[in-house]
Amino acid sequence: AQNFTIYTHINLIGRIFEQVEGMLSCIATRNHASAEALARVVVEGSTNLMYFSFCGNEKSIISFMAMWVSEHKRKLAEWKDYIKDKDANGTVVAMINKRLEAVNLYEEFVEHGLDKFSVEKNEFPKLWPKSIFRRFQALGQESSYYTNYHRLSGSSHITAEDTILWLMSIGMGDEDKCKIGQETLSYSIMMTRISSMSFIDGVAFSCIHHGLEGGEQLNRLLKLKGIIEKTTHEIAEAAGVPKI
Repeated sequence: AQNFTIYTHINLIGRIFEQVEGMLSCIATRNHASAEALARVVVEGSTNLMYFSFCGNEKSIISFMAMWVSEHKRKLAEWKDYIKDKDANGTVVAMINKRLEAVNLYEEFVEHGLDKFSVEKNEFPKLWPKSIFRRFQALGQESSYYTNYHRLSGSSHITAEDTILWLMSIGMGDEDKCKIGQETLSYSIMMTRISSMSFIDGVAFSCIHHGLEGGEQLNRLLKLKGIIEKTTHEIAEAAGVPKI
């Protein structure tokens, strides 16, 4: 169980770090909206890692995997049913069946884990809350959900806000347009810094879960987070954060 948890955490940290690199590369290349979309991925992945570290164990991890397998198989069955009377049905069904072969291998692996860790299917919702808000809530980070994760949905879901603002700005003068643009860019930079701190928290939670109680390594993480937090506060006003 310990090795299973350690290797899962290592994999998740690596995957989230790759998203962090992509997010920061987008800032460096001035693709700010893309950076925000990736920042949301970073926050979600980091929250999942924190949940596994602080609220979960091997049972939570295997439930997370089992729920993905179940949902993916359900979607493939829906797809198969949807195209049964469509043209090229045979070709598509063959592709779906090939995908099912791979997913069935995943399912065998997961079923072995469920048996090894004595997890019943009716325990899944408790061990791995399907709603990400519930995972934020379990960590006592509801405010982070609303101020960070939810606010980052504008780019990842292409919501209406930026389009409304752009339409409103059409009749404005160049100076006002420039101010809006500068605030938008500062906001993107600020949110990527906040997301980076979320990743550091995820790594720290994982390290503590696996026995790191203090020392130089943990202090280095805290120092790095402190530096990023300071620069986040410094850019907050330019990013449109109101002074209260």
